[in-house]
Amino acid sequence: MDTASRTNVARDIIGDATRRGLAVTVDKAAKNPEAVAKQSLGGEDVMPITGSFQKISKGEKEDAVMRLPFDAIDDSLKNVYITKTEGKKLKELFDEGFASDIYKRDDIIGTVVRTFSGVQGLSKAGKTIYSPLAHARNIVGAAGYAITSGNLRGLLDGAKYISSLSKESKQDIIKEYTELGIRGSNIDLNQVLKRFGDMSDKIDDGGIIERLVKSGGLSAFGKPGTKVAKAAQEFYGGVDDFFKGASVFANEKRKSSKLFNSFSKEQQAAKLEEFDQVFNAGRGTSKADDYIKEVAAQKTLNLTPVYGRIPKILENLRAFPVIGSFTAYPAERIRNTYQIFKIGTDELREGFETGNKELTKQGISRLAQWSAAQGALYTGAYAMNESNGFGDVIDGMRNFLPDWEKNGALVVTGKDKDGNYKYVDLTYIHPDSQFQNAIVPIILKAARGEDVSKDLDESVINSFKELVDPYVDPSLAFEFSKNMYEFVTTGEERNLLKALTAVEPGYLNFLKDMARDADAFEKFGETGKDIEAALFPEVFGTQDARAEDFSDLAAKSGLPFIEGLIPIPGAKEKVFNPKKTMAFAISNINRNYKSDRSKFFKDLVNDLADPRTEIDTISVLQDYDEILTQQFVAQQAFLNLYRDMEKVTGKKETFEIMKSLKDSSKGILPSQKSLASILNRERFDPSTVSDKANEFNALDRELIRKTGLSYRNNLNNLRRELLALEKFYKSKNLNGEPPDLEIEAN
Repeated sequence: MDTASRTNVARDIIGDATRRGLAVTVDKAAKNPEAVAKQSLGGEDVMPITGSFQKISKGEKEDAVMRLPFDAIDDSLKNVYITKTEGKKLKELFDEGFASDIYKRDDIIGTVVRTFSGVQGLSKAGKTIYSPLAHARNIVGAAGYAITSGNLRGLLDGAKYISSLSKESKQDIIKEYTELGIRGSNIDLNQVLKRFGDMSDKIDDGGIIERLVKSGGLSAFGKPGTKVAKAAQEFYGGVDDFFKGASVFANEKRKSSKLFNSFSKEQQAAKLEEFDQVFNAGRGTSKADDYIKEVAAQKTLNLTPVYGRIPKILENLRAFPVIGSFTAYPAERIRNTYQIFKIGTDELREGFETGNKELTKQGISRLAQWSAAQGALYTGAYAMNESNGFGDVIDGMRNFLPDWEKNGALVVTGKDKDGNYKYVDLTYIHPDSQFQNAIVPIILKAARGEDVSKDLDESVINSFKELVDPYVDPSLAFEFSKNMYEFVTTGEERNLLKALTAVEPGYLNFLKDMARDADAFEKFGETGKDIEAALFPEVFGTQDARAEDFSDLAAKSGLPFIEGLIPIPGAKEKVFNPKKTMAFAISNINRNYKSDRSKFFKDLVNDLADPRTEIDTISVLQDYDEILTQQFVAQQAFLNLYRDMEKVTGKKETFEIMKSLKDSSKGILPSQKSLASILNRERFDPSTVSDKANEFNALDRELIRKTGLSYRNNLNNLRRELLALEKFYKSKNLNGEPPDLEIEAN
């Protein structure tokens, strides 16, 4: 149940219990409100209906009927007490689940999970509520879910409708949204407040650390900073309230009214009677407006992401690192998508069965808008790239981009002063990006002319991984804890920077980037330059270029201008740095192979140096065969990357990139000899073990020292076997499949 729903329920409980003489509101000036309430209710023990998070005494926790985030409890909900007998019964209805008691414990476990949950809240708030870029994406995303729900007209009419209302009418609308549970249901905001609430039960509300955490560090600037933090929270939630209320609910209400009026008198009476039985205990007093409002509200809550509808287990495990920090929204969009299809198909079915054209039209429109919205970004991106002559460039770039970006709706926006391509990923502003990331890779493969059926099983598995990634990725709090531990144990500053990045508020990252682009660090002399070097270290000998002017700065900050279009908020412009991306790509290709090869040789040397170990030549050759196969696949991938980069930068520039990476690559590149074989002849050139004469001679000397005997003949026989295997692989065509070799005893 989300904040809005819980608040409404609390008000209902207060009203009902007060009428029955089981609850009383105590003057907030009372020194001992609990004693006053107990006396007013005939001496019965009492408990507060809502946890007000007021400090009772250090470490003590209020025993309330229900808990609410500290910012959600207005004056009408404070200092209201109910008899403990009645309150205990009601409290069971609001139990938060099997894991809720962990957060209430007063031992070391409770302290750890509350602290971890607080770090989760800080990191999540920093990436959402306190991030200018996230605010832009919140607006565009909310507009997106309004469209996908089948309420494009509501999106267009919403602002006009709200702006035409008087101040009193706006207050009535807000009250209606609140009573229906639409207002205050933003997922990110509720999750942040929930995690801060974990801390509020145990930490003094006035504590410096708590204020810093809750405000994303803004409270360091005193009351003005705290006000800015509060305003950021209200605006973030207000955007969600506006699109759910003024766009989706208002339009669903209009459609429900139009649909109700299209029914016959008998159908209207039947609908009202059914509604009255469910929502009004069969009193027979329900009116058409009540029915229309409730139908519209239920559809709104089913079609839009609502905190109260996310799986409870995701919130119960909020302090555990096995659940990622951004799981709730994808989970809700899966539910929303199911509901869009269910409601749309139900509208179609009932419309056809009853001959109601209005219902049929609404079903068709809802499903059509969802389908159009899913493909709109990719269709638009494809059209813009093709019309500007960047179609092949984008295809070449994709294999060098990180996994979360390579299959996105990418648009090339031009080149920077160094000739590097600039691009934006529009996928981030789509409300259903998790579906896009799962399905689009298969579509893109087909579009490139690749045989999708050849590896369809793998593609489907990868698509499933994209859907579940948010739920299995380590949380930001876990990343913070892990990197802090590595910093403490190793002393490496890069681990400290990684830890701070995990909880860094978005506004601080925004200001940091702007300061660098404006050359602000240089104004502080050598100290400023040292700070800049620490915050923006070189990667493979390169650094991202600074913004060239104000428009470039705006684009990098999340307001890129795509030629002929208005700025797209939330779609941050990036520069495709060929040298850095090529180095990263090759590093990723070689990482597993080099690790396995190093382990193979280390284990081989250790085994050979131990005279007690009986060496199984067949087993050694089989293991070496796996290593050579890995290297073959790595060189295949390297060749394909080279071809892709040629599409982006041209053959000459790509070759120059290879040369420039030599000094800073730290061994990730093939040797010059191997490069010639791979790029010029497209043939496999394996790294060899058999020619390491010095290592094998050293082994023989070690064995003589240990046993008094020479094993030179045995070692030479093994080297010949390894050499034969290397010769079998050498110069194999990299355009074919890896060699398939059966190694068995003679």
